[in-house]
Amino acid sequence: MKILILGGTRFIGKALAKSLCGNKFYTVDVLSKRKTKLKKINKQYLGNLKNNFINSTDNYDLIIDFISKEKTHVDNVLKNFNFNLYLYISTMWVDKKNKYKKNSSENFNPKYLSTTSKKYIDYKLKIECLLKKRIKKKLKIIRLPIIFSSASPRIKYYLDRIFYSNNLIQSKIFNCTYLYYAELNSIISFFNRFIKNRNRYKKQTYFVFSTFVSMPRFIKIITKFFKKKIHVNLYSKLFLLKNYKQYLHTDPFINEYLINFSNKNLIKLKPLSSIRSLIFANVKKFKVNAKNKYLSTKEKSFINKFTPYEKIIL
Repeated sequence: MKILILGGTRFIGKALAKSLCGNKFYTVDVLSKRKTKLKKINKQYLGNLKNNFINSTDNYDLIIDFISKEKTHVDNVLKNFNFNLYLYISTMWVDKKNKYKKNSSENFNPKYLSTTSKKYIDYKLKIECLLKKRIKKKLKIIRLPIIFSSASPRIKYYLDRIFYSNNLIQSKIFNCTYLYYAELNSIISFFNRFIKNRNRYKKQTYFVFSTFVSMPRFIKIITKFFKKKIHVNLYSKLFLLKNYKQYLHTDPFINEYLINFSNKNLIKLKPLSSIRSLIFANVKKFKVNAKNKYLSTKEKSFINKFTPYEKIIL
C-alpha cells in the first residue's frame, strides 16, 4: 500500500509516519517544508505546498493531509497526485463555529474566541468544504480533539503560567469548561486501524476523542504537583480588552465546553492513562521558560487594573 503524508514532520504527522514506516506492507512518502529525520521514508517532497514545486504524477492508495490551509494547497495536491482515498485531518473545534453563531450569550460571542483558534477553525472548515466539492466520495474527514503526550505544548503552557504566578486569568465560564483530549499513542493506534480497515468506515466525517476533563480539575492537578495554591480570576469580557489582546489570545483552553455528540459519527478511544499521569509526565520534563515569565507579569498587570467578575482559590 502506497501512502503520502502531507506534513509528516511535526507532532502527530511525525508520529504517524514513524508508525506506518514500521509496517512492511506500507510504502510511505512525505511532503513537507522540513526535512524528515525518519530513515525508512521511501521519498520526500521537500518544499511549500503553496508553490507548485512537485512536478509529479505519482499514484497513491491513500493521502493523509495534515497541512492544507488554502485553495492553492488543494489545487497543487490534486494536480500532482492520483489517489484512491484522501484523509483530511481536521479539528473537533469546527463545531465551535456553529456554537458561536447560534448562541447569543456573551460568553459565546465570536469576539471571545481567540484569534489563533478562530483562524485555525476557519481554515479547517474552509478546506473541509472545498474537498467535499472537489473529491466527494474519495474523501474521509477525521476531526481530532486536543492531543496530549508526555511532552505536550498545551500542558507545558499551563505549567509555565502556574509555575511563575499565583494568579490565573480565565473566562467566567471556567467552571463549565471541559477539555476533550486523546493521547498521541491512542490516536496513532486509531489511525493504523482506520487505514487497515478503511473500507469499513462508510461515513464521510468522524469525531474522535478519548475522554474529557474539567478545567478546574486540570488546573488543580498542576497546582498539586507544584505544591502551591492559585487564585483563578474570572472575567466576563476578556477578548474585548485590546491592550491585552496579544497575551489573552494565546490561551488554548479558555473557551472549551461540553459538546453534544448526538447525530455525529463519534469514535471514542479507550484512554491509555489518566490526565494526572499525563500531566506528571510533562512535569518531569518541565523546564523554565523565560518568555512565559514575562507573560505572567502581563497577567498580573491585567488583574491589578481590572476587577475580576469572581475569584476562585484552587
